[in-house]
Amino acid sequence: MAFLPTFFTFIDGCEGVVPYEPLLGHLPAVDVTIPLFVVLYSALLVLVVLAIRSPLLVLRTIQAALILLLLRMAMMALVPLVPPPGLITLQDPFTQWFYPTSEPFEKDLFFSGHTANMFLFALAIPSRRWRVVFAAATIFIGVAVLVQHVHWTVDVVAAPFFAVLAWWCSKWTVAWSTR
Repeated sequence: MAFLPTFFTFIDGCEGVVPYEPLLGHLPAVDVTIPLFVVLYSALLVLVVLAIRSPLLVLRTIQAALILLLLRMAMMALVPLVPPPGLITLQDPFTQWFYPTSEPFEKDLFFSGHTANMFLFALAIPSRRWRVVFAAATIFIGVAVLVQHVHWTVDVVAAPFFAVLAWWCSKWTVAWSTR
């Protein structure tokens, strides 16, 4: 975590590209910050309450989240993008502490961390009924970051694939770390 401000300063200095974008031009930019964070952090709270009885599930979820963060950092460095036009700043009340300045950071694009983390929560939740709710919440988060023009469509579409990869890798990291 201590390295993140330095990393984001590096990413901010990278020249970004504009990806193919089939959708954002058809969506009016709307600020949905509050509903987005209410859904995301409510889901996290539900996940903690339901998973707390299973220490291995908690360990796997934490390790998967760390893997997801590392994948996201690698992809931001390998695929630097410019912010979408019409972007309405999305200030996460918790993660803002890790950005290089008090100004919102807008180049943490490929892939959508909010969408990927919500999908990771859906994979981790131990209840099938809640998994459906979390899958719907993932769709809401993905649409919300698009409507707010915080991410390109490719950022949102790629996010669940990286969440699955992180969850899959965490199976082995947990097996290794619990030996």
